Amino acid sequence: MKAAGYCIICSLIPMKTHVIQLSAHDDYHSVRDQMTWAKSARILLVLPKKGNILESKLDLVMLERQANDLGSQIALVTDDEIITGNADVLKIPVFETIKEAQRQNWKTARKRKTYTSGKKRLDPRSINPGQFRSIDLIGKQNSWLRVGIFGVGVISLLILLFFLFPSAEIILYPEKRNQEMQFILIPDPKIHESNITGRVPAKRIKVTVVQKKTGKSTGSILVGEVPSTGILTVSNLTDKEVTIPEGTIFMTLADPVKRYKSTRPIKLAGVIGKKGQVPIQALIPGVIGNSAVGTIHGVEGEIGLSIEVINNEDLQNGSDRLNPTPTEADVQMIKLALRSEMDEIAIKDLQKESGEGFKVFPESIRFERIIQENQDPHAGVPSDNFKIEMKAEYSGLVVDEKDIQDVAGKIMDASLSEGFHPESGEIIVKDINSDKMEGNLNIQVERILTADIFSDGIAQLAAGQKVDQVMKNLPKIVRLSQPPRIEINPFSFGLMPFLAFRIKILEMP
Repeated sequence: MKAAGYCIICSLIPMKTHVIQLSAHDDYHSVRDQMTWAKSARILLVLPKKGNILESKLDLVMLERQANDLGSQIALVTDDEIITGNADVLKIPVFETIKEAQRQNWKTARKRKTYTSGKKRLDPRSINPGQFRSIDLIGKQNSWLRVGIFGVGVISLLILLFFLFPSAEIILYPEKRNQEMQFILIPDPKIHESNITGRVPAKRIKVTVVQKKTGKSTGSILVGEVPSTGILTVSNLTDKEVTIPEGTIFMTLADPVKRYKSTRPIKLAGVIGKKGQVPIQALIPGVIGNSAVGTIHGVEGEIGLSIEVINNEDLQNGSDRLNPTPTEADVQMIKLALRSEMDEIAIKDLQKESGEGFKVFPESIRFERIIQENQDPHAGVPSDNFKIEMKAEYSGLVVDEKDIQDVAGKIMDASLSEGFHPESGEIIVKDINSDKMEGNLNIQVERILTADIFSDGIAQLAAGQKVDQVMKNLPKIVRLSQPPRIEINPFSFGLMPFLAFRIKILEMP
């Protein structure tokens, strides 16, 4: 009666129908594929008016099985007598129209067989009161049994939740230590990997440095200031008129030769021995142009064949003045200062040339050669200041900072405190001083160490223990900088979760 009632109720509930319109070229396989996409409890196959598809009884059997596998029921819309006959045998509903199929309830494809035992039905009138009490007792016993089983299930579920549901976080503050060391860093172009001896791979690179520097002259030199002047007596050696133009050059004949020029033109009458006076001025100013009486006899040019000259008085009015000039000492001092500046520039240029992430060893820098050097003016030339410009080539060893970190890590790991590990891979490198003889670098390094925390082991030890006991034992097994904290959700009853994977260990900085 319960099964029948259930079917009646189900039949009253509207069910969604998936309609599949078939065409004449469809076969069993294509129909089966289309049914696969159906997502409803009822699948209606609408056959075409023409065509002989699904006339085989086997096709309908296979399609019905496919529908059962999909959890659906199939029905047909067709007027084909062969198909209708096969469907009737297989108990597959057949309708004339789609509307009719959607409006009516479908009967099950196959009727379930009802099996009855050979025993007669029990007539209540034939049962005595004792039999009714026995039946009631059995029913009550079954009820208490069901209640007991249900209670055991609930208790089991609660116990399971008690074990699985609680979670805990143990918050630890591991101890920190500062590790410091000093060692010698040795750049070595011959190796390719750093080692614990302090050697690191290095490469030598070159740069060209151009720099100029101005210096002040501290020396002094006499410089002609006023040129010497005087009067020459000239005599005509011919019977022709001679014109002596302005700028005619006269000179002494003894070493050192001193040269003078006439400052105005004159004419000598065409009479042999005719004399005249010519004003002259030394070409070089200063006392160097002074001459004694009778020392000027020479004349430059063809005119010297026509006249005779002599100075009948001293030329002594030329004068000098004291002027600054660079000395060799000045030049050397500026060169040293210039080289010092170029050394500093070379360090920066080598650092720039090597690129970011590389370190230049200052004591490895070498002055290779002077490419070009200019000085203006030279020593002995009058000048208040002088300038030196130099172009030179430098070289130096550069090291990858990663290699420095690597060798520092190896050396520090060799003396690592037991129970501690580096907080991070960062090592702070501090330059101390350079070994000028060897070109090495004495450096100081430091890093932060953190106490080891074995999370899995702590979780295993804490599982199922009392919270107070765990709080008391943790400082004994872990180096902590401050007391730990334990947070349990949603309930604890003073106990840690019984399952270690429900305990999370958090390390705080």
